[in-house]
Amino acid sequence: MGYKLREEEDVMVNKSFLESEFEAARAKKPPQKPKLTLANLRQGSSEELYSQASVSSCELNAQCFDGIELQELSVSQCVFKDCTFRDCDFEGSLFEDAIFMNCDFSNSTFVLCGFKRCELLQCKCTGVNASESLLEQTTLNGSIFIMATFNRASWKNVAVKTCDFTGADMSGSDFSSVAISDSKFNKVSFYKTSLKGLDLTTCQIDGITLSNSLVELHGCKVATNQLGTLAHLIGILVEE
Repeated sequence: MGYKLREEEDVMVNKSFLESEFEAARAKKPPQKPKLTLANLRQGSSEELYSQASVSSCELNAQCFDGIELQELSVSQCVFKDCTFRDCDFEGSLFEDAIFMNCDFSNSTFVLCGFKRCELLQCKCTGVNASESLLEQTTLNGSIFIMATFNRASWKNVAVKTCDFTGADMSGSDFSSVAISDSKFNKVSFYKTSLKGLDLTTCQIDGITLSNSLVELHGCKVATNQLGTLAHLIGILVEE
């Protein structure tokens, strides 16, 4: 995206600014607006669905936003480097054309959030709740999502590389045009999530949870050395 990060002393946007922007926008919010759902998250614009607060074209380095509550926030064309967002609530927020580098989102809430044309690079997202979220044209690289929740989420044109999703809940989700490589999905629940079209040959998939019919695996690609792991799901012992 070609952004140049400013030095910390030059950054004017901080927690107090975000909170004040949120309060001011909430006071001006129209009395009624559409109910936010994953369906209209896929189709709606930020102007229609995200009227609480807006932050755009900012570049932040080493800032702490722990514990803030900014539901229905709109963030666009921003770069965040070495920032912490632990235990935050961003429910119903939209992030567009944003880059997060080495940021910590541990235990934060992203329910019904949208990430469009975003990059999460070397970020820590342990225990995040991103249920019913939308990821579209987004890159996840070198990031940690241990024990994260992505159930009933929608991923479209997403690239995942060297990420750790150990113990995550990805049940009931929709993956479309998702490219995955060198990532850990050990003990992940893919219950009622179709893995059709996914190439898992370079990934770890030990102890994944599927339905009894294993229908989730139809159409996905696995490596020969992964067959033993999958055979255990139907009670077959593979001698090595």
